Amino acid sequence: MTENEIKTKLDMLADMRARADLAESERQRMIAESFDPLVIERLETIELNCKAAAQLAQEQADILEAEVKQLVAAHGTTIKSTFLQAVWNKPRVSWDGKQLEGYAAAHPEIRAFRSEGKPTVTIRSL
Repeated sequence: MTENEIKTKLDMLADMRARADLAESERQRMIAESFDPLVIERLETIELNCKAAAQLAQEQADILEAEVKQLVAAHGTTIKSTFLQAVWNKPRVSWDGKQLEGYAAAHPEIRAFRSEGKPTVTIRSL
């Protein structure tokens, strides 16, 4: 597939995402038109209060999660509780690829120990 064909598909994807956003906006508009303005105002107040409470809880959970991760890393084993587990993984080993490529030029036998994974792709908005 050519670069232009891929660009066309990316443009199609952007259009599909825009249509999904438009459908959601339309849903919200139709719901808003179905209620009395006082009800809408009350719903907006409820939404703001609930979002604030959820955000505070998420911030506290993020802090506690970071603390648990640090404790489990220091402990060195996976810990299970009633509802969650913190999985400890041994440290990953990494090598200086640039240095190894230079070394492999002089010692080609080391290339037998090299493997290369598949590339990954993420879609980002511009």
